[in-house]
Amino acid sequence: MTSSRCSFRIVTRLYAKWGGRAMPLSAGLSDVYNAINLCDLSVGGYMAELLIRKAAVEDVDGLLELYRQLASSGELPSAADAAMVVELIDSNPWMLFLVAEFDDVVVGTVTMVIVPAVTHSAQPWAQVEHMVVHEAHCKSGIGHALLARCEEHIRSVGGYKMQLQSSNHRDDAHTFYEHEGFSASSRGYRKYL
Repeated sequence: MTSSRCSFRIVTRLYAKWGGRAMPLSAGLSDVYNAINLCDLSVGGYMAELLIRKAAVEDVDGLLELYRQLASSGELPSAADAAMVVELIDSNPWMLFLVAEFDDVVVGTVTMVIVPAVTHSAQPWAQVEHMVVHEAHCKSGIGHALLARCEEHIRSVGGYKMQLQSSNHRDDAHTFYEHEGFSASSRGYRKYL
């Protein structure tokens, strides 16, 4: 496959399954279909379709393969435990767990946690985590599409910011996030338990 400048149709379907006391959602979030032009995607010169959708239990093997690109396999759960976590996230109205699917293969993922806040006029904000695009598809627009869905979602519930952390050694990721409008505006700390 060679890299070519092409029009790449993005079809997005976000299936909102919010239970209990759900946050307000815009009517268009249950099924969103958008077309976005992306360039420089290696698709062998043919038109292709990328599907951005909520993660499902059936995606566990693909998700674990993606997460191996971020961490050693010793840090990953079993497929059964991962499936349980996918179901737990799906049932949580404050979380959005997306996958990017290309040619029926999961090629990207991101998780977003929506945090209610008393500050900033009681507007929620979002923490973006576990953003991965398969190394064979980096710089193809898939990461942009995933973050665009996250931003659309947090905006739809009145959110005022998205934030994320990225390991200090991931210079390419930092460049990508800055290109997407994020800035290194604070210093992050973490404590592993």
